[in-house]
Amino acid sequence: SEHMELFIIMFLESDYMTSLESFSVIEQSMENLSSEEANKYRERLLEDLKKISNEKKPLARELLSLLQT
Repeated sequence: SEHMELFIIMFLESDYMTSLESFSVIEQSMENLSSEEANKYRERLLEDLKKISNEKKPLARELLSLLQT
C-alpha cells in the first residue's frame, strides 16, 4: 500500500493497457489499505474522473466501487 498513490496516478494518467495493469495491482492491494487511505484515493479518482478517457471510465467506476468504504 505504500506505493498505492503511484498506481492511482498511473491509472489516471496512462493509456488503457497501463491503467488496466494499475487497476489489477490496486485491486490486489485493497486489503492492505486503511479506510482513510481508501477514502483519500477515492476522492482523488472522483476529482479526476472528468479527465479520464471514455475508454477507461468503466474501469474507473469499478475502482471507485472497490475503494468505497
